Amino acid sequence: MEDVMVQISVDSHTCNGCGACTLVCTGHVYTMAESKKVEVTPDLCWKCGHCVAACPVEAIDHSEYPLSVCPSINGDSVVKYEDLISTFRERRSTRAFKEKQIPRDILQELLEIGRYAPTGSNSQSIDWLVIDNPGTIRELSIRTVRVLAKTGGLLRNPLLQLYFRISRGPEMVREMKLFGPKIDKLRRRSEGGEDPIFFRAPAVVVAHAPKSDGSARDNAIHALYNVELAARRIGLGTCQMGFVKFALDRSRPLRELLTLPSDRNPEAALAIGYPQVMYHRALPRRKPRISWMD
Repeated sequence: MEDVMVQISVDSHTCNGCGACTLVCTGHVYTMAESKKVEVTPDLCWKCGHCVAACPVEAIDHSEYPLSVCPSINGDSVVKYEDLISTFRERRSTRAFKEKQIPRDILQELLEIGRYAPTGSNSQSIDWLVIDNPGTIRELSIRTVRVLAKTGGLLRNPLLQLYFRISRGPEMVREMKLFGPKIDKLRRRSEGGEDPIFFRAPAVVVAHAPKSDGSARDNAIHALYNVELAARRIGLGTCQMGFVKFALDRSRPLRELLTLPSDRNPEAALAIGYPQVMYHRALPRRKPRISWMD
């Protein structure tokens, strides 16, 4: 967030001295005096807003989080646990989209949901690039496959495989050998006129963040998942494209195609569109191995 001095005050008549603000504030903005009066040091605030969210009596006046834009949380508005689990289980990747454009106002509203995802150090660093021109999406797909094909060729080099066997172990070499045939299949499909990257989705969104943000990748994935879950609820399908991130990290010309500012990095890409097929069953997934350490 922008480095702007915040203004914070606590209404001594409304405050009940519960100490919630002192417990949730990791910046130590709030301290409790012996008289149960809360003392405030606004200079230490890093604008997370936990204090406003936690205060049960609305005693905190925070310039970044006026109560008028912070709706109350009540039991009726909280999604039930069972419904939340159903939402997680229903989400599936879409790889068959209708030839139907998504209105930009719908995309705008959908992407804004990503801002409610957590970000490292409350950076709120994620912005979005939306591509909804079919020709541009097709060009991005073709170039992505080319970068992948070049990388696949390099991975077939025996000397490179020997290096990875020594430095990373035989499992890494096995993964490299499996990667090649996958890329060959993508290349053949692309050359045959298909779009094996975005599956002719009408829109592709790219989450990007400042190059200086050490939490950028995690922030982008959190935001993207918010968007994916919300998209399902308004009849849209999504598919996160790991191949695109892989290619963007390895090709400056491909990154330049996105025309992002020089101080921003693309961190994740998502295809969005109206699905041709709706899913009617929630499938089981592999149970994780969970270990405990005393």
